[in-house]
Amino acid sequence: MFVPFAMAIAGLRKAVVISSLIASVVIVFAIDPDRGGALYYVRTLAYLFQFYGMGMLFHLFADRIPVRVWAGWLALAISLGSAFTPFFTQIIALFGSYALVVFAFHSPGWFRALTSRGDISYGVYVYAFPIQQLLVPITIGFTIGNLELGWLANAALTVPLVSIAGVASWLLIEKPALVYGRKRVVRPSVT
Repeated sequence: MFVPFAMAIAGLRKAVVISSLIASVVIVFAIDPDRGGALYYVRTLAYLFQFYGMGMLFHLFADRIPVRVWAGWLALAISLGSAFTPFFTQIIALFGSYALVVFAFHSPGWFRALTSRGDISYGVYVYAFPIQQLLVPITIGFTIGNLELGWLANAALTVPLVSIAGVASWLLIEKPALVYGRKRVVRPSVT
């Protein structure tokens, strides 16, 4: 919903993205997470926008953001260190996103070779949410001592299952569809 709006006001994109990120953080802290009704959805959208908005911010300032491996490791350490703080979401949206970008640009050769055999990203994108939701009843009450770690248990189970779903989607649906599409394309004749 936000992208067409942002494109319509192209000259103000940076200001809109920055102010929207700030607003999303304020909304997340202002609305009780146990609140029901419409406020639940407002808070959820604001929560999710922190990650989406950070990607937008990185894109808008791509020419000014250094992509350094040491900074990526530092950002990852900060993200992990914030896991049990009240600001975990905001910290991981900023530092976790940065670490992800750095490691994507500086991925090792073996990883690039592994990913050159197929693109499971769309399958991961499509199946992540349904698989996460199916695992919620299994993981929701997982605790160690006084720590509620349902989110961590959910992530630990989701990652391998979603990866398998992504590979299956690539091999059984996406790749065959691309091959079929290439065969069906009618190329104009040159006269």
